[in-house]
Amino acid sequence: QYYSTVLSHQFRGIGTFAVSLVSLDYGDIPETVHMKLQGGGTAPFVTGNTFTASDLAFGISYARTITNQLSLGGTVRYLDEKIASVGMSSCSFDFSTLYYTGFRSLRLSLATRNFGPDAHLVGYSEELQAEPVDIRMPLELRAGVAYDILEQKNSPHLLTIITEGKVSSDGSEKIHLGAEYVYRDLLALRAGYRFNYDEEGLTLGAGLNFSMGKCQYSASYAFLDFGALKQVHMFSLGWIINKNTRMDVK
Repeated sequence: QYYSTVLSHQFRGIGTFAVSLVSLDYGDIPETVHMKLQGGGTAPFVTGNTFTASDLAFGISYARTITNQLSLGGTVRYLDEKIASVGMSSCSFDFSTLYYTGFRSLRLSLATRNFGPDAHLVGYSEELQAEPVDIRMPLELRAGVAYDILEQKNSPHLLTIITEGKVSSDGSEKIHLGAEYVYRDLLALRAGYRFNYDEEGLTLGAGLNFSMGKCQYSASYAFLDFGALKQVHMFSLGWIINKNTRMDVK
């Protein structure tokens, strides 16, 4: 089970601050251990017991528009991971920029993620065979391009295409392609594909924006073809408390 919550607020003349909380619960996992054989060596054995694992990330973000074309942002994040009796905690830093080229709606983005120190496993167990070694943060670089094929200035239609490349220190290069169609800022239809992933591939989604009283709300659904995890369904809710403050929950 995956949960994500973000609260952001824009301070005039200062910039936008946000706090985020992400959690991942793996549920109960059947325990398998290596049993020693009489003739030497080991063999896997299902004990009948279960264990669990969880991940937690808490972040504080800041972003500011530097000019009409350039925006900069960053996040500092506290990370905590546990599996059975083994765990680790660390921190990481993200930096990003968004630049409008001036050619129609064409914009470029660059982001570097997971700058941080090596993490250290605690709770070494001979039974779990967890080596007490340092784990290097998976440094990641992303570059993206977006362009509006249909612009909404004099039309109720908006069609945006996006492509993004990702390079990380713990895996091969990956490419993301996506498209979003929006009608009158009310209904959104989305589709995408992730290339060079072991499990992930096609994504489809839809969103709805509406107003009730003084607040604006959004609801979105996404379907992910996730290979071994089969079909993954994601739901998100968002609301604008006032013109400067937004809340999102997944």
